[in-house]
Amino acid sequence: MPAKRSNLPVPSSTKKIRKAKKSFKKMSKSERIELMVRAGVLTSKQAELAKQKLTEAPS
Repeated sequence: MPAKRSNLPVPSSTKKIRKAKKSFKKMSKSERIELMVRAGVLTSKQAELAKQKLTEAPS
């Protein structure tokens, strides 16, 4: 008799979204900007302006 295979739990979409939000919040602001450019949310020109504002703003 073959061994019974157990189904591994697959994370739900809610868990994936929560995990993505957490990792996004942990990123530095410049990393976030780069990620948004790769995702197509920001244009490269918008990203350039955002990075300039980051360097100008006192932390």
